[in-house]
Amino acid sequence: MCIRDRFYAWRNKLSWPAVGDGFAIVAPLGVFFGRMANFINGELYGTVTDEKKWWAVKFPKSLYEGSGENIQAALRQAAVADPETVGPVLAPYARDDGYFGLPRQVFETELEPIARENPDVLQALADHTPARHPSQLYEGILEGLLVFLVLYFLRIMFPRLWHGVISGVFFILYAIFRIGVENVREPDAEKILGVTKGQFYSFFMIGIGIAFLVYAWRSKKSLSST
Repeated sequence: MCIRDRFYAWRNKLSWPAVGDGFAIVAPLGVFFGRMANFINGELYGTVTDEKKWWAVKFPKSLYEGSGENIQAALRQAAVADPETVGPVLAPYARDDGYFGLPRQVFETELEPIARENPDVLQALADHTPARHPSQLYEGILEGLLVFLVLYFLRIMFPRLWHGVISGVFFILYAIFRIGVENVREPDAEKILGVTKGQFYSFFMIGIGIAFLVYAWRSKKSLSST
C-alpha cells in the first residue's frame, strides 16, 4: 500500500490493511485490461514457439527480434504486395545492393499501420515473422482475471476475514503467476542473478505478501470490526 492510501486510512480512522484489501480486489482488473491493451498493441509479447500451436500468435513488432535476412525478405515482399504505399516508406532507406536499412521506429510508426489496412502486406510480414506465445493473454488471465476471482471469492465467502489477508494473497498469487509466465515472455531487460527482471522483483512481492499474512494473523481484526 502506498503512503497516500495509508494517509487516507489514518485520516478517516480506518484500518489501513482493510483499505488495502479493497484496493487489492480491484487491482487485478487493471492488470487484466492493461495486458489486453498490450496484446492489441502487439507489445510485451512472448518467446518463439511452434506456429502449429493454435494459440500461437505472430506480432509484427517482433519481426525485428529475428534475423536480418528475415527482415529484408519481409520488407521486399511487402514492397511487392503494395508498391504504391510501401514503396515510398522504404525508398529513403534503400541501398544499391537491395538492402533496406529501415529503422525499427519507422517500421512501427509507418509500415505497421499500412499492414493493418492491407492484408497482403500483413501476410508478407507474417510469412517471415516467427510465431510466439501470447504472454500478454497468459498474464491477463492468470495475474488479472484469475487473481480477481480468487480474491472476490475470499471476500464473499469469508466476510470476517482478517484485515490484510486479501492483500497478502494478492501479492503472492500475482508474483507466482508472474514468475511462471516470465518463462515464456520475451525479456524486456537484462537478467538479474540468472532470472528476468520481472521474476526478480516478484520474489520481493512474495515477501511482502507473507508480511501481510503475518500481520493479519497477529492482529486478527475482522472486517466486522470496522
